[in-house]
Amino acid sequence: MKRRVILLSIMLCASLCIAPAVVAQETEVVQIAGRVTSISEDGSTVVVNRGSNDNLIADSLCYFLPNRGIESADINWDIQLGTGTIKAIEPESIFIEKEAVYDTLKVGDYCGLYASLPTFILQTNVGNIMHWDIVFLDYEKRLPLFELKDLIQNPTQAKVDSIIDILIDELHKHADTVEVWSSGKIIKGGMFDGLGWGEAFKKTKKEHVELYLQYVHYLPGRLINYYWWFIETYATWMINEMPTAESEKKTDLALPHAQKGDDLVDEGKFQEAIEAYKEALSIYPDYLYAIDMLETIGNVIKYRNILQQDPNDVTTQFELAWEHYNLGRYDDALEHFTEAKELGYDSISIKKYIGYILVFQGMYSEAIKIFTELHAMDKQDKNIQKWLTYSKAREKQDAKKGSADAYLMTGNVKYEEENWDDAIDEYKKALSIEPENAEIRKRIKRTVIREKAHQEQIWAVQNWDRGEFERAKERWKDAIGMCDGIGDSVCIKTILSEMADGMYDMGFYDDAIDVYKQVIEIAPGEYDAYISISNCYKGKKEYENAILWVKRGIKVNPTDAWGHNILGLIYLKAGEFNKGIKPLNKAVELDSAYKYPHYNLGQIYIRKENYDEADYHLRKAIEIDKDYWDARHDIQNIMCVGEEKIKLKDHPNDVTALLRYGRALWHMDDYERSIEVLKRLIALKPDDVIALSYL
Repeated sequence: MKRRVILLSIMLCASLCIAPAVVAQETEVVQIAGRVTSISEDGSTVVVNRGSNDNLIADSLCYFLPNRGIESADINWDIQLGTGTIKAIEPESIFIEKEAVYDTLKVGDYCGLYASLPTFILQTNVGNIMHWDIVFLDYEKRLPLFELKDLIQNPTQAKVDSIIDILIDELHKHADTVEVWSSGKIIKGGMFDGLGWGEAFKKTKKEHVELYLQYVHYLPGRLINYYWWFIETYATWMINEMPTAESEKKTDLALPHAQKGDDLVDEGKFQEAIEAYKEALSIYPDYLYAIDMLETIGNVIKYRNILQQDPNDVTTQFELAWEHYNLGRYDDALEHFTEAKELGYDSISIKKYIGYILVFQGMYSEAIKIFTELHAMDKQDKNIQKWLTYSKAREKQDAKKGSADAYLMTGNVKYEEENWDDAIDEYKKALSIEPENAEIRKRIKRTVIREKAHQEQIWAVQNWDRGEFERAKERWKDAIGMCDGIGDSVCIKTILSEMADGMYDMGFYDDAIDVYKQVIEIAPGEYDAYISISNCYKGKKEYENAILWVKRGIKVNPTDAWGHNILGLIYLKAGEFNKGIKPLNKAVELDSAYKYPHYNLGQIYIRKENYDEADYHLRKAIEIDKDYWDARHDIQNIMCVGEEKIKLKDHPNDVTALLRYGRALWHMDDYERSIEVLKRLIALKPDDVIALSYL
């Protein structure tokens, strides 16, 4: 989003400064990129190369960007190294006079430029590829198969079709050569599944090339401003199951509606925002951001309605505050967090979020008071320590009107919270004060690499969610390698935890256990990893190992309710009901707003046929979460069991009562007694279809 905003502002400047050209058809000012090929000795003039300089806007503003790639482009669009103005345009080179300079510019870095191109070109995959200066070379690697100027001179669908025909012909001509390259390998996955490479080249049609061009259009990434051997890049795409960029394309089309929704949320116009997000989903139904925003707004509306009926509902006050916080509506969040606190929900989490909001609002002194109090309560909480440091740094900045140390401190906090762009902004402010400080430059480089590793993480998760497990593991491994290169053990731990969580969710328990153990090797005090290993063993029904690992986790963090709840749950699953009561009561003692220990106690007492105690704990769970339907259903089933037991005491052969009694037990997961009751029913009524369906 940030890149688009920058583009619009400069486009407006460019369009105001330049007389409109007389063109035969509608044109648009678009962003393009060129590579820095040389810099004059005095540093005032920069030479930029593009394969084609057609329709560049002369005398327009341009800006320089860091290229993190080596053999291919890897541009960070959100970091400007400086700006300049185009002074001369030649067929092969662009001469730019440097103006503002923010950081060192090197050969190989990039320059953001602007060109006026026919709108038709920008509506085609081929045109977009060319305007990004992605050049595909012929088999001899000498001549481009197509160039931007060809389409500018003839911006028609017929010309686009002729370019696609050229590409198809190139693939067909060299199919036998590609088959020799492959040494008989067979393609696995994609439209050419089961075919040899050469055979797939021979069977390539227009639809396949168009799909490939769409992929390049929406994922240009490192292809920008480089010459590529077409048959090699096509073959690579083909043998990697011919991935599409359909989701990226739809996201791009839906994005303006989502941005409109965001603006309406900022204004508090929730109903209008809902319509905007629905528009985004009508374009791309799987657009997770829009789905999440609709869910959050729906929760806000729901909680507001509840509070209209009962403004003293402390849990709903907290939930509404949390949703406002997620939406970035911090004034509203602070209001409801404060209200929940005054109603008696004076928890550590509320204090934390009030502290966060005070920081966002620039009230650093007040935030410091809160974080100091929380830090005194738990000196091991690194997150609180981080926010306390950050608050002090920002207060120091305000007092000293900016200092390198203060900017460095805030940059470090932004780095730790994975807000890379803001971290770099803070570091660059520090560098502007101390330009010779090598440590600050090192921090900037480190952050750039960490951001790149984060992108690999995102792609890994996407691969994993699509079932591309081996590819996901490769990406995670690449990300870990980057983090290892900058000595960021926290990053490595985060990626390993993410890998293990994905494996756990897919039921790959043994793999997950191995990776969680790697997390513990890096951070022996990583409490979550111990509990997660326990959950893996619980999933495998190896309850002894599950108990062993959860107890290890509790030793690491004995004051957290989660571990005690998991221990009680494992005892419940293992059928050791009496042993489960103590840890679950401990969990309730540690966190009175935690619903799951109450629910699990309810399950234990159901198994022990102590329905009064079960009812008590289930109702406690509902007090915490009024929408806890599992607990509500169990209460209804307990009532049913009580009613039917009374009937059966006087009429032991009442088949209707036996059926209701057996079904209620079944729905409370008390299968052993449920089967016993239903067998009594079958003995009386062998053809009872409903009872038989349960058995």
